[in-house]
Amino acid sequence: MVSGKAVAFTLRFRNGTAKALDLGDAVVTAEVTDGDPASDSSSKPSSPWKGDVAPGATADGTYVFLMSGGDRDRVTLTVTYDPTQPVVRLRGDAS
Repeated sequence: MVSGKAVAFTLRFRNGTAKALDLGDAVVTAEVTDGDPASDSSSKPSSPWKGDVAPGATADGTYVFLMSGGDRDRVTLTVTYDPTQPVVRLRGDAS
């Protein structure tokens, strides 16, 4: 269970292709307001993506990052699952 200075993000991956996609090598990172990287944590409810996602299916993954309250105003999540595909960046307030 996460307590204190951490945030859990649940992300949904939707496979819009005609073939199964492997999420075993997916990487999710976070940067806090000042641009510094947030440390990831395997504490509950952490449950990263794993395995294949069938065509048309979705998979949820939960990623936990350590960050203080003052670092949550502008958080950037970066998501990669395949080096040949574009990187996805999500920005927002996680206060």
